[in-house]
Amino acid sequence: MKVIAIWTQSVDGYIAKRADDDLRWGKAADKQWFSKVTRGIGVVVMGRKTAELIGRPLPGRLNLVMSRKTGKSPRQILEDLENKGFKQVAICGGASIYTLWLRERLVDEVWVSIQPVIFEGGIKPVEDVEVKLEWVGQEEIGEGVVVMKYKVGY
Repeated sequence: MKVIAIWTQSVDGYIAKRADDDLRWGKAADKQWFSKVTRGIGVVVMGRKTAELIGRPLPGRLNLVMSRKTGKSPRQILEDLENKGFKQVAICGGASIYTLWLRERLVDEVWVSIQPVIFEGGIKPVEDVEVKLEWVGQEEIGEGVVVMKYKVGY
């Protein structure tokens, strides 16, 4: 199963200004791109806080919300998805979920959409994780947003 971590960030590397950030600073082109690629992947995994900020399941794809209460590990989630016939999964936030999946060495690619904004500070996509990334390509999606794609090397 191919695991792709997808996040949007400011030019200076933040995925949110604060924990309750509604991401209104993200461009419409990015939201459209995200919808298209995650529908193609078929499954999105996110943390409870991210799901609450979105406010509803994302249509057209299986939505899995990780929390301490669900109790399934990333490996168990992948096993369940493989048993259901899925071939790919998108990890879609937040920072603790990206960090967990990268620490478990389960992420195959990282796709980062870079928004034309700079924050004074905020939340980084990962903490205390070190991986090597190999550039795969980039895609200009409009409104000054560029998606950088990397293969993860552990």
